[in-house]
Amino acid sequence: MNAPKVRLFMPGLLVQGKSLGLSKDQIHYLANVLRLSTGSKISLFNEEFGEWVGELIELTKKLGVIRINHQLKPSKMEYGVWLAFSPLKKSRTDFIVEKATDLGIERLIPVFTEFTVPSRVNLLRLSAVAREAAEQCGRLSIPLMRKTFSLTEFIKWWPIDRLLFYGDETGNGVSLKAAIEEKKIEGNKNCGFLIGPEGGFSQYEHANLSSISHFQAIDLGPRVLRAETAAIAAISAWEILNQ
Repeated sequence: MNAPKVRLFMPGLLVQGKSLGLSKDQIHYLANVLRLSTGSKISLFNEEFGEWVGELIELTKKLGVIRINHQLKPSKMEYGVWLAFSPLKKSRTDFIVEKATDLGIERLIPVFTEFTVPSRVNLLRLSAVAREAAEQCGRLSIPLMRKTFSLTEFIKWWPIDRLLFYGDETGNGVSLKAAIEEKKIEGNKNCGFLIGPEGGFSQYEHANLSSISHFQAIDLGPRVLRAETAAIAAISAWEILNQ
């Protein structure tokens, strides 16, 4: 049976026969953007209860109700690498969050470094970007958006049993393939990436990162990459090397 083209993340219990009320934003999206009407089929999903087909049984300017019909996919834990990144300007940070979600990232962690330009990020907005990307790409889960850290806080917080690859723009890192082979990494449950800002890490930050035994500097090639390009290149290379 073909799945509906429209997907909505819906937290909470999903079970056959249940009716669910839509949020104000969901009503606007379905009625005014997609111009759907009652009787339209929509996929509802979350990681805990899987993906289900629902039918719009009411849709007005102020009220939207979907009745769940049958299940498309069972629940499934979706593991992926973690991505820590230095926030960039708004649209470029959105790009990182959107594409990292498409590529299966499990957790997103904004990290403020010495050369980070923005002074803050809107985590609620970034969570919405991740949710919309998940709805489009077909995954069941939404990446967990972790609170922001300074780099010093991040280094102390990062789990000791999770290997961290960090981008080294100075040319002192090893290739990702060589790092995976050296560390004998298999699967993607226990590693992550840290991508710095435009201009890279400071000398002090490089010294701190290189002093941690479960942190590994990597080189992403001969060209100088924009920060958002480096983030997506690293995740993509990881996915390919671990197929």
